[in-house]
Formats: sequence, C-alpha cells, structure tokens
Amino acid sequence: ATYSTATRATLRRCSSRRNDIGPKITAGASPTAASCGRRVQDATVDPRLSLAGSDGFVYGTTSQGGPGGDGSVFRFDPSEGGPPGNALQLGVVHAFGPTADPKRPTAPALAADARLYGVLNEGGASGRGVVYRLTPASGALDILGAVPGMTSVDPSSSSLVLAPDGRLYGTTFDLGGDARIFSVDPATGTIATVLTWSIASGRPEGLVRAGNALYGLRDDDPRLHIFRFDPTLGVTTDIATIDQVEDAWEQLRSIGVLASKGAPITYMNSAAAIKAFCGRNEG
Repeated sequence: ATYSTATRATLRRCSSRRNDIGPKITAGASPTAASCGRRVQDATVDPRLSLAGSDGFVYGTTSQGGPGGDGSVFRFDPSEGGPPGNALQLGVVHAFGPTADPKRPTAPALAADARLYGVLNEGGASGRGVVYRLTPASGALDILGAVPGMTSVDPSSSSLVLAPDGRLYGTTFDLGGDARIFSVDPATGTIATVLTWSIASGRPEGLVRAGNALYGLRDDDPRLHIFRFDPTLGVTTDIATIDQVEDAWEQLRSIGVLASKGAPITYMNSAAAIKAFCGRNEG
C-alpha cells in the first residue's frame, strides 16, 4: 500500500517503540497514532511465536492482554529487522475481548488454505473452549465449534499441528477423567475425536510433527512417556530408549515368554540402535 507522509511517520513511531504491539493495518485504512498499541511486556501474558506464514510474516499469540485484554494473534515481518537491537513492528491480526466472546488463544497452525487454526481455551456454548479459524489478510475470525469432550470447569487444550493428511490435530484433557486427540478438517470445518484414554494414564502435552509422523508427550507423574501417533490408524505407540528395550527383552526372556519364538519389530524411522537390536534378534 502507499501511505501519506503523516501515516509513514506514524508507522515509524510505532515500530520504534521496543516491544510494542503495532497497528493493525486493514485494506483501505490507515494507521493512527492511537493504534500503535500497548507494550508487550506490560499488556500481554505468555507470548509465543508459532510459525512463519506463506505470506512472509511470522505469527504468534498472547494468551491474555493485548488491545482487547483477552489475548491476541500478532505478526511481524522479519525482513524489517534492520540493525541489531532495532524493534520490529508487531501488528495485531486479531484481538480477543473485552466482550464475552471466546478467549485465551493457543498458538495457531497454518493449513493448506493459508488460514490459521487454533484453540480458544475459554468460551463457546459450553464455556470450555472452541476451535477458531483466522484469515490473516483481513483478521476475520470464524468459530468452527467446541473442543470435543470437555466436561470439567478446568479444561486444557494444546495448539494444533498440521499432519501429512492435511488435517490438524491437537490434544486436550480435563480433570473430569478423559484425555483425547482430536482432529480439525480445514476443508469442511469438521471437528472430531480421534482417540481417547483415561487421564489416569497420563495427561497429553500436545503434538509435534517430525517428518511424516506426529509425536506427543504423556505426563504420568512422576514418569513421562513419549508416544508416536499415526493419524491413518488412530493409534499411539510409546517410544522407548534402547536401554529400556534391552531391559524389557531380558525380562521377557527370563520369564519364558520368548522360549517358543519372539521377534522384535520397529518403525523404519526408529533410532539406529533400535534397528540394530531388532536385527540381532531376528526382528
């Protein structure tokens, strides 16, 4: 866009304030001095950078604070960094609050339709969280539906992650008893539960994508379990270290489980030590 001399001066003032949330610039509108926003450290809670968009911007969230008081999705252009120590202009894509609308956003994920998807941990028809879709160019927000299965007053949902099948996946649990993995289909907006387990077996702490697989952490205090999730099958598999595998194998051997014949198997993208173990034991 082309801005007037006065508008360019406003942009420079906004971007010169270290850690400010800069103006939200929409089509046909010019930023004003009042739109420069409040300081990040004074006005926000839990700021997180989450992804680099296909439009060249880097996106992030604050779970509280921001212009509306209840969190925001913001972005900045990394090409505007300039000399070391210069503040980047942070533009608010969408501010939540101060009305009774859903709030407390998790960091968004970018889907193939170039829109951002995430979870708002408060609000919605049940008051226990919803899935949102955000169009970066306009800041338009769509609420797709409730996070599935939430029954308690203290739900907790993770950010979403894009899987190879084009869907987005997240984890959620409530203190009422269940933990689950759920999916969001960007093509239809459908939200569905994929897998559930008792909270007694551990609280899920989100998912990450590595190659073509999704991995998660299950907190079963005082133990932590890393698991692999296969969206095509809807199942999880705990991941073990080579020491744990060898110890378990010896225990099985000592109680006679392997007396007839047993063969270990593993995924093709497992660690080299695990593959070697399988080879040594005719797996």
